[in-house]
Amino acid sequence: MLSMRGWRHFIIYFACIYFFASKEFSVRANEVPFLDVENDSEALVLKVSGRPEKSQRIEFKSDYSPWAILTSYTGKNEWSFPISNSDQRRLFRVVESVRPRIVSHSSWKRSIDFPDEPFLSGNLGESFEVVKWVKFVILTDDLTQIYFQDSRKYLFHYDFAKNRLKPFRGMSAEEFNDATLYLGSQKAILGAVLVAPYSKEYAMQFIGQDLYPKEMMKFLFETVENSINGVQEWDAYLMPVAAHASSIQADAEYYQENNIALANPDRWSGQSGCYVPGWAIGRLKYIQSGEIDSAYLSGELLPTDILLTDFVPTEIPYVAGILSLSPTTPNSHVSILAQSYGIPFAYIKNPVGRAKAMSQVDSLTLLRTSSGYWGSCSIETLDASSVSDPFLNEILELKKAQKLNVNSKGSKGAIAIKDLSKVWPSDSRYIGGKAANFGFLRRTVPNNSPEAIAFTFDLWDQFMEQPMGNKTLREEINFRIEPFSSWPTDIAGLDKALRDIQNIILKASHFSNEQKSAILNELSGFSPNEKIRFRSSTNVEDTRYFVGAGLYDSFSGCVLDDTDNNDTGPSHCDPDEPNERGVFRAIRKVYASFYNLNAYLERLRHGVNESDVGMALLVHHSFPDEIEVANGVATLVRGLSGRSTRVDISMVTQKGAVSVTNPEGSAIPEVVDGYLYRGASNYEGVSLKQRSSFSLLGEEAVMDWEEDYLLMIEMLYQISQAYIKRFPENQEPHLEFEYKKVRDGELVIKQIREIPMNSSSGSEDLAVIGSSSELMVFQGEYGTVMGNHRLKSLWRMKGENRWINPQSERNSFIAETQVEIALNGETKNINGKPLDWSNHRFRVRQSGNLSYARDSWNWNSEHGQASYWIDGQMPNSNEYEKDPVRGLSQINYFLGVDYRNSVPVYNSGFGGVNESTTKNDTVKLVPGHPSDPAQEGSILQTRSFSSGGVSIETHFYWPPYPKGPTAGYTSPLEKWVQTTITGLTVKPIILKGYFSQTYRPGHHNFWEDFVFEPSLDDDLSFSQINELQKRNVRQILFFTDPWGQGGNIKIIGLNGNLMNP
Repeated sequence: MLSMRGWRHFIIYFACIYFFASKEFSVRANEVPFLDVENDSEALVLKVSGRPEKSQRIEFKSDYSPWAILTSYTGKNEWSFPISNSDQRRLFRVVESVRPRIVSHSSWKRSIDFPDEPFLSGNLGESFEVVKWVKFVILTDDLTQIYFQDSRKYLFHYDFAKNRLKPFRGMSAEEFNDATLYLGSQKAILGAVLVAPYSKEYAMQFIGQDLYPKEMMKFLFETVENSINGVQEWDAYLMPVAAHASSIQADAEYYQENNIALANPDRWSGQSGCYVPGWAIGRLKYIQSGEIDSAYLSGELLPTDILLTDFVPTEIPYVAGILSLSPTTPNSHVSILAQSYGIPFAYIKNPVGRAKAMSQVDSLTLLRTSSGYWGSCSIETLDASSVSDPFLNEILELKKAQKLNVNSKGSKGAIAIKDLSKVWPSDSRYIGGKAANFGFLRRTVPNNSPEAIAFTFDLWDQFMEQPMGNKTLREEINFRIEPFSSWPTDIAGLDKALRDIQNIILKASHFSNEQKSAILNELSGFSPNEKIRFRSSTNVEDTRYFVGAGLYDSFSGCVLDDTDNNDTGPSHCDPDEPNERGVFRAIRKVYASFYNLNAYLERLRHGVNESDVGMALLVHHSFPDEIEVANGVATLVRGLSGRSTRVDISMVTQKGAVSVTNPEGSAIPEVVDGYLYRGASNYEGVSLKQRSSFSLLGEEAVMDWEEDYLLMIEMLYQISQAYIKRFPENQEPHLEFEYKKVRDGELVIKQIREIPMNSSSGSEDLAVIGSSSELMVFQGEYGTVMGNHRLKSLWRMKGENRWINPQSERNSFIAETQVEIALNGETKNINGKPLDWSNHRFRVRQSGNLSYARDSWNWNSEHGQASYWIDGQMPNSNEYEKDPVRGLSQINYFLGVDYRNSVPVYNSGFGGVNESTTKNDTVKLVPGHPSDPAQEGSILQTRSFSSGGVSIETHFYWPPYPKGPTAGYTSPLEKWVQTTITGLTVKPIILKGYFSQTYRPGHHNFWEDFVFEPSLDDDLSFSQINELQKRNVRQILFFTDPWGQGGNIKIIGLNGNLMNP
């Protein structure tokens, strides 16, 4: 405890407004430090008296919690701090301390300046979202001063503090952690400022083993924020460490009230949210993660539903699709199962997308997820409530689970196989898929895979034949599950039956003495006082045709616990375990998991005959949590690249024993991509795409960078070589591995399996659903600015609910349209089917390898009657065979017009304005509406220019820059803010509307073209309309010269002539 001359505390029962004071020793009012309390009508005020040359801090605690910091001040005799009336009982004290004298040095400073702060670290990983950081230390004896460390020179707090901060000189790393990471005994608070300069965002992160109370977090946040310069237009966030994220989110309302924005640790990760691309159509149900199982049993959540949840638990029953509001592990068992099921699985990161999904809860919804360039993710949720039941059933027939071809279990004639280097996948009929695949590891990487044996189905069958009254155990089980032998079934009733079966296996069954002796004999090669891991290995998992990841359980057991001739603990293999944990108990628990609800449901869905399958065991020494440095899952995909073989590997790794395959909470894993070429070219490499939320700033990676990762991809490549040699017909397998790194530095690969692609039926046609789709003109690098303006329009369309043939359809499938378009100098509303419009025609036209469904008709334009058309770009058969459902917003649409006479075109040119003519205009239509808010991270743009007495200042948003490497990018306009034009009317013209402002950028935005038509703006006054007519002004054109060297302003008169202002 820090020394102090005196202290007083008050216990305050705010609900009753009673105050109780007690003195721990004599304190007089003229002594310092002194803490008093006053009560006014709205709040309580804590009053501090102290010496101005010293530092005082107010600390508080609740019940048995440790003391935490509330606020601090230095330099005054008296100061006060208001606290709100609360229903919490709290104890307050004041602590006065001598401010430490720290010798100035170039390696630290008390404030930082963005964006060009020299103390900033190198980029955080290689995610192409530039994120850097500066670490800091705040001494509790002087909380008003911050020591920002040179984070290029000192990567870690400890190295900086022991060298530059006097209180920590001579401390070991353990002593430093004890003095900085735990409330109540802290000598310093550690943290970092993380910076995303291109996004103009920064976040503060405070590091500690204990969760800091929200009041302490507020004080620290504001203290650090006041020491950062150059960020007046930047957004600041509090970014909690992963272990505290959920608790801090629970106090989100408090932080919002105090103007502190919260950010998830993945905010700048660049990690795609699409874990499994695909499609689903079903009722969207929001179920909190902790209630998923009960909702499934009660029927609130059905197998045909799309699940929306707050975060992904370790296991999810079969549903039509999965959407999460929190990130999870890309290679978790849930993700791998979703991939094998062919169901979409994604994390919604965008706040607009979250809000849209929540608005569709309990509605029939079409979900489509797709991965794009550099891990970008598209998540679309469309209202499908207009789809009829017969049409819905036709669509869902494509999702029907296929019957599995199981390698039926057989008798090996022995209860175990001891040499797994001699087993092959075909031996799954004896030892199941997991153990049979293990042979690839023992043959290829024997020094980097655990020595193991396998117990066969012979032991399972013997166990199942033990008597249970007048039946065998197998007969008793068959009797209980017989009422649930077809899909769909009564899930609640089945769950009860399966729980009863598991209880029988765990509590009413046993191994005979002869079986026990045989089991122990087979285990004689393992150390009796070390844990042995018994891993499930059925013949209906880890096969080339079905994964079954996470459906069954594994358990550890100790031989000595079964051979010590007593039933009392503790366990011989784990002194911290108070009860014995024998191997027979572990085997029965694995056997019982054969009847896990989700496991049985998957066998039922796929029409598996229960008499053909069983549980074998893969057995090796356990990896205790305390020796695990890291654990992970890797996926490998092979392909041909010229005369070389290309292998792409994604390694998802987490520190220690924090599970990757069954993650809990909001922990974010590390993601490293690796590549390897063998053949005409031979090279390999790795890149860090996402950091673990448990990695300390300054740590390069979870494992040793780059050597561990390069060694891993070489080993996985060698295993894949052995795999394709065994299966030469499959030269491009998709393989998945589980691995660990243990304390001695050894890399251990402990599992291999092939991930089969979902084999659900493909579709010969495309299903169009009648979801309402809003489209607007794309204002990017497409078409011309004049064409974009002449075709400026808003479209709301619905499709007919029916199948179409994208290559040879003969009838329009647009059921309803509402169009708002600028024609003849005013916006008009045109409703109805295109089929009913003048001179309507429909055809599917070919253009190269693409086909377009074209509706065409005649409208009267300002240039006379013209032929308008709308083209829907049809997906090719490869695209819609496995992704066969679309709303109209999920079809790329283009709007065009063919004129009888030429119309003018103006655009930027070197040294002036280019003038030409055309007889047709084409624009791209994109989903959205002008009222949609700008995305988070969108970039505000301003352009201004004056010429001939006319001045233009326009403000608009570009969308956030794309993540990933680009050879250049042209930003489109995302949203208009407003344009101000002066010099043409008495009062400035202010345009805010969609129709009155049009933008078209040149390549890479090197130049830009604008069209402004004030008469199309709803807010233009009648007097300004008259002024413009008198001046013969219809449109104002603004062009920026290439390379930003200047600009031009032109006027188009009421007669269509181009003029100077």
